Parts: sequence; structure tokens; C-alpha cells
Amino acid sequence: MSWVHYLGTEHFETDTVFLDADIVLNRQIDEVFDNDFALAFASVPSPKTYSRINTGVIFAKKAEQKVAHMHAQKLLLIAEDLRLVKEPRFPQFQSAGVWGVDEMCVNVYLNELARAKNSTLPEVAESIKFEEFRSFDDGISLFGPRFNADYRYLEESEWTKPSVLHFPGQPKPKLFEYCKNLQ
Repeated sequence: MSWVHYLGTEHFETDTVFLDADIVLNRQIDEVFDNDFALAFASVPSPKTYSRINTGVIFAKKAEQKVAHMHAQKLLLIAEDLRLVKEPRFPQFQSAGVWGVDEMCVNVYLNELARAKNSTLPEVAESIKFEEFRSFDDGISLFGPRFNADYRYLEESEWTKPSVLHFPGQPKPKLFEYCKNLQ
């Protein structure tokens, strides 16, 4: 609901990045907005999860506000259907409405768009390279780990390579340790 509200109002006055609280920016990421998109999502080609999208970093381009808002409205309709469904990644919660519905609805939506192109979201996600930023469909783009790298899949010596480093999961001692070392 917050995506729809923000993207449809005058408050969306500049290019925007939605970030989870467990994200560290290693450097400026302004160059992302040189790409052609309305909304862009992180492609995560992990066979360990049903979802091939991570919503810890989402880019929204002001010049494409109407398209971004339209996609957000469609995502909200899917979220309304999924909010009472149990999120398989979070068995401790009764429903996805508590935690995880954002990623579930984006995954469902992008899977539908991929099927319309005779493809699957896993096929597309697995083909996106680390540095890549690729148009997916009608104003939606997907990007590789350079802009949303999960620290668990990198050697600690590699943590500074991605522009955006994500520390998902609980607890967060590695996030705090990494931030302390940045000072």
C-alpha cells in the first residue's frame, strides 16, 4: 500500500530507492537511473527459495511515475489476495501480511509477465549477471547483485565489491561488525 500511495502522489518528486533497513551502500548508485525503467527489482537466482526476486532494494524512476504507479497498483491487488497466505520463508508468522507479502506479490507478478513471454522468472533471473541491468517488461527492469548482494553468498573479502550490500536474516552481528569497520 505504501508503494502505491507514494508513487501516486506529489511526494514522488525525484528518482527514488526503497531500501530495507539492513542495507549498506558501499558507494554512490546514481548511475542506476541512467537506465530505462519505471520500477526495477533485484534478481536473485537462488535455487533455495521459490522467489527469484528480493525486495530489499527497489528503484523507482520519477520520469516514469505513471507506469511505476500502475505497476504498484497491480502489485497491491496481488498482495490483497496473498496477505493471508502463509509465507514459506517465514514459518513463524501466521500470514504473509505480517512479513514477506511484498516479495511474494512481486514474484507472482513477474512470473505472470514472464509466462506471457513464454519464459519463467527463474530462467530470466538466472541469466542476469552481477553488473547487469536488464529490461524485463513494460517499464520493469531487473538487476544483478551489484545493487543488492547478499553478504552470505560472498567471501567477506568481497563485501566491498557490490555497490549495495544486503544483510538479510537474523541476527545482524555481521551487519554491525561491517558498519563498525567502515568508520
